[in-house]
Amino acid sequence: MTQWREIKLRNGEPLQAEQLIPAGVPASDDALGLLLAHSNRVESAMKAVGELLPSRKQLFQSGIMAAPMKLESWEGGEGNIRRWSDVLDGLSEDTNLWATLHSALEKPGFKFGTLYTNGFEELKTLELVPLKRCANFLQIHSLADLKAANTDRALLALLDLLEVCRRVEKEPLLIQQLVRLACLEMAYSCTWAGISSGQWKEPELFKLNGAWSQLNAVQAMERAVLMERAMFITQYHLLLSDRQRLIKHLDQMGEFESFLGLETDGAPVAARWARSMQATAWMGVWHSQDCVLALKRWDSIVSAVRSASTTSWLSIETNLPPDLREPSDHWIGMGMTPPMRGWTRFRFPISSGAGFLHGSVIRRALHGDCLREFVLAGIAIHRSLRAGNPLPERIESLVPRWLPS
Repeated sequence: MTQWREIKLRNGEPLQAEQLIPAGVPASDDALGLLLAHSNRVESAMKAVGELLPSRKQLFQSGIMAAPMKLESWEGGEGNIRRWSDVLDGLSEDTNLWATLHSALEKPGFKFGTLYTNGFEELKTLELVPLKRCANFLQIHSLADLKAANTDRALLALLDLLEVCRRVEKEPLLIQQLVRLACLEMAYSCTWAGISSGQWKEPELFKLNGAWSQLNAVQAMERAVLMERAMFITQYHLLLSDRQRLIKHLDQMGEFESFLGLETDGAPVAARWARSMQATAWMGVWHSQDCVLALKRWDSIVSAVRSASTTSWLSIETNLPPDLREPSDHWIGMGMTPPMRGWTRFRFPISSGAGFLHGSVIRRALHGDCLREFVLAGIAIHRSLRAGNPLPERIESLVPRWLPS
């Protein structure tokens, strides 16, 4: 690792988690804490509304999966006919909940309580589930308000959702960015529903254009990949210096007893002995090669995510390195044949999990940026049409008046 580290440091690469942690947010500026303080109210509201919303099966059967607002009515769980007005009534049962969330987002920052500097075992992201639930609440509120022609509140709820996406962008964890991409997809559905309805005019479209223009998925994913690499380096040294931590880590990986033909219940002593021997061999012999393989994989991941911003989303499968495509190719890209997979995993447990499935993560980030470009193009077309211009034959004709490039 020493030679690899020296090369990366000469190139200005951040290799320590401390270099990638976002700037701190004073408690007085923390909007996230205020949102989470009302998470129980949001959860209760979403449970009540969940019984009123159309099911995915109903949306699919109606042929409007991507445009739920077009569904005028649907059958509820007890055979009752439901409408979007019922959804809005359900959301309004907790008086001023939306206004409370909107007011919370007037605070300028998000303060996550994540510990990045002690490996992966102590990593906790407890804020993400309630935060995603808040985003889902804002999404449903915006759609229901649009259906009820509450145009102003629908816009504000959507702008709040986009603000959540913007603030999570600086957070340097893979799971944080995946949750953010899910929120981005929620915002996309609301934005497209509003544009299609024709309810938003130039002032509203101008605000939406500004909010979407600030979002970037691939750049945020690059920061997350760099942080995960830095945390891997920390994790490697912690495991190498702490035998009990290593054994606990190996236990969490699973598949061990089945690989050796042992069952924990039937042969606990043999299983513990074999695990101890694996830890001894790794700390004494295998750890160096395991680290080299892992760093090689991280180089592929970092290179792929950095080139993703100039890569066509539709051709990403062919542009990804082989070891970043699918699980079946996981070791093929490392120059190892599939029959060695079980033994390789036994000897090199750290590299076998390094950056696993990051290829699909990069595709998700590219998809997020594609959604942004689709939205910005759609907004530009509608603004141009509202200004009295004919439908453009090519999107380039909207530059620079309606699109920057």
